Amino acid sequence: MKPDDYRPHSRKYIGVSERVLLKSMYKELHLCGCKPVDKIVEKIYSGGKDVDKNRAYVVYQYFTGIQTFLKEADRVLKNNGLLVIFVGDNQIRKLYVPTHMLIKKMAEEIFGFKTETFFYHQMKLKKLGMPRNVTAGEIKREMAMVLRKR
Repeated sequence: MKPDDYRPHSRKYIGVSERVLLKSMYKELHLCGCKPVDKIVEKIYSGGKDVDKNRAYVVYQYFTGIQTFLKEADRVLKNNGLLVIFVGDNQIRKLYVPTHMLIKKMAEEIFGFKTETFFYHQMKLKKLGMPRNVTAGEIKREMAMVLRKR
């Protein structure tokens, strides 16, 4: 892949970087249909600045990607199959986003997964492959969720 191909391709990633978005992508409010997520997206978007709208789109895009992932996991897993997800909560525009609880809620309420167990894992090495904005906050722990397909 050439460097010029990176931006268009990376716009499809779950967890897209705000740096690769086009203004046309976030000039309007986008909602994913999951009420708790949509409330967060609306709250961030309501800040009114371009940066607020951009970050609201990042949240929207992340959770619609997670919905696609959960739908596919539901399709390919056998009944009683297990799915393990590790995810850290986040802070976006000074708003706490309980990512793990939102994914758990989606998995259970939309796709019918049952939570077998979940636990927190204290992160020792917090370095990610791409730099985070200093205002994003540090992810100090992540949740491991074990979900069972019914």
